[in-house]
Amino acid sequence: MFFKEIIHSLANFYILSMFLIAFIGPIQAEDALAVAKEKNLDWAINAGAGILSGHSTYQIGGHVKTAAGEGDIRFPLSELRFELDNVPFAFLSARYTPSKKVFFETSIKVNWNSDSGELIDSDWGIFYDKGVGGASESSLDIYSESDNKVDFIFWESEIGFPIRLKKGLVFVWGVGFQYKTFSFVASDLKQTYPSCGKYGICGTYPDIEISGDVITYDIQYYIPIITAAVKFEHLPEWISKLEVGVAPILFVHDVDDHLLRSKRATSNAEGQGFFVDAESSLYFSRNFSVNLQVNYSYINARGVQRQVFYKTTGEATKGTWGEIENLVFSSQFEFILAMQFHFR
Repeated sequence: MFFKEIIHSLANFYILSMFLIAFIGPIQAEDALAVAKEKNLDWAINAGAGILSGHSTYQIGGHVKTAAGEGDIRFPLSELRFELDNVPFAFLSARYTPSKKVFFETSIKVNWNSDSGELIDSDWGIFYDKGVGGASESSLDIYSESDNKVDFIFWESEIGFPIRLKKGLVFVWGVGFQYKTFSFVASDLKQTYPSCGKYGICGTYPDIEISGDVITYDIQYYIPIITAAVKFEHLPEWISKLEVGVAPILFVHDVDDHLLRSKRATSNAEGQGFFVDAESSLYFSRNFSVNLQVNYSYINARGVQRQVFYKTTGEATKGTWGEIENLVFSSQFEFILAMQFHFR
């Protein structure tokens, strides 16, 4: 699944990148000499807007530990997929270039609309665990969809080191750090039992609809990143860049509160990340340009989730706990259009 999703996402990224390049094109500005001199200006402020698409997903299963003992079950037992369905955000960045050999850049992104598609919750092998005759561990037994809302903040910072290879071609390597935080709220649950007809138990497990909030989910990513980029100066007025980044190790912390079950799950995970950014800038004057970006990221991390009931319910008494293996993965696209201002 990891490689299938990577290939699919990169194919989409390639299509968007080709559109980006074709859309910008080599357009002539009026003052090429002034634009060329602009590259030595010390400061650049980038302000604009973008759209975020993709998902943040976690799966649990594998090794399980409780107060009664421990053992192994199937993986995944359950999956929660929080969609990121074209969520709009504001974008602001600043870059300082003290010399031709180094620059410092930082940026922030904050969404202004919370609508984010659906939370899709899937569980496998539940009827097998309940001892239903003929039930399979791999059967999708519970499936639910809920309206999904999200608030997020991204902060990124980088130190870059340009190396001019030849006229019109610059290699840039850098190191940086990304912090991403999402807060999801899922509401208005619609739950079905897709396999109940196979086992003749649909009368015992009718479809369910519940209004109001059902789940809250908060997740933070802490990402040290190494980048390598090639910058093409097609014309003094038109510059594009293609950047690849890797996070050999990153850290994820998440908290899931199943409000209907009074159960809170917390996990810490470690993993890796892969990033590709395509960017094109068109300079209209010494101090002003328009910037178009298409960014892709994939994150995959594993850890242990600790689940605790914080109220006594028909399912368990308060304080009952369990631990289970956890896989967190996310695939995200950003499409950004911004104005850039250059000055000393």
